[in-house]
Amino acid sequence: MVLRPHNKIQGTIEGGMNFKSEIMQLNGYQIDRITCVSAQMTSENPLPDIQKIMVFLSQDKTAVQLPKNEVLTVDDLEQIIDRLGQKTYQGLGSQYEALWRTLIANTAFFTSAKPSFKQHFDAVVDSLRLRARGVFWEGIKACGGTKMDSCSFSRLWHDTEAQRLCHQILARDAGPYYRELVNSIGGRVFFATLKGHIGFGSPGTRIGDSVTVLYGGWAPFILGQRGEVFQMVGDAYVHGIKTERSWRRNASGRKSFKIR
Repeated sequence: MVLRPHNKIQGTIEGGMNFKSEIMQLNGYQIDRITCVSAQMTSENPLPDIQKIMVFLSQDKTAVQLPKNEVLTVDDLEQIIDRLGQKTYQGLGSQYEALWRTLIANTAFFTSAKPSFKQHFDAVVDSLRLRARGVFWEGIKACGGTKMDSCSFSRLWHDTEAQRLCHQILARDAGPYYRELVNSIGGRVFFATLKGHIGFGSPGTRIGDSVTVLYGGWAPFILGQRGEVFQMVGDAYVHGIKTERSWRRNASGRKSFKIR
C-alpha cells in the first residue's frame, strides 16, 4: 500500500501528520503485538473456523496458530463451551461473550450488539453440538435454509437429543448472526495478541505485527515493522480496544510512527 499526501488532510489531524516522499509520520499508540494468526476465513462455511477458534481460546497454553480441524466428541465440545464461559476476557465478561461479539465486530443491525443478540450465536453453537453428534445441519442461514444429507437425517431420526437441538436452533434463530458474520469475517483473518486480545484484520496480517491506535483513526490499525518504517497492513476490529480519543489521557505512551 503506497501512502500519498493530500493537501486537504495534512494538518487537520490533531497530534500532527507529516509526509516526506512516500513516508507518512503520524502519532498514535502501540497497544499490543500479534502472536497468532489464522488462515483467511470464509463466511460461506464458518462453522469449522468457529470451532477451531473456540478450541484455541479454551486452551491455557499459548499457540501461534489455530488447531487443525478435528472431530470433537460431545463431551469435548461441552468442556470447551464451559471453559469459555468461565474464563474472563480483559475485564469485559467471559471469553464466550468476547468470542460472539468479536466474530461480528460487536455490530448488529448497524449498532452495538445488545446482550440479547447472544441467543443467535447460541444457535450457531447448537449447530456445532449437532455436528458432534454426527448431524450436519445449520438451521436457517443468511441465504436461507440448508439441506441435510441422508446420513445426517438417519442419525437425527434415532437421536432424540439431536431432534431437541434442531428445535432449539430454530427457536434461537441463527439467521441474524450469520447475516452479521458475512459482513465481518469474509476474507479476513482471526488473530490473538500478546496481552490476550482477539480480533479480525486484513489478510496481510503477520505474527509480530503491532496493534495500534492512530490519531484521527476510526478503528485500530495493524502496522508491520519493516526496518525503520512501518507498513500499513489495514484496519482491524480488536475486542475491547477503542478509538484514539479514549487513549488521550495516556500521553506518556504516545509514539510517532513512520508509515509507508
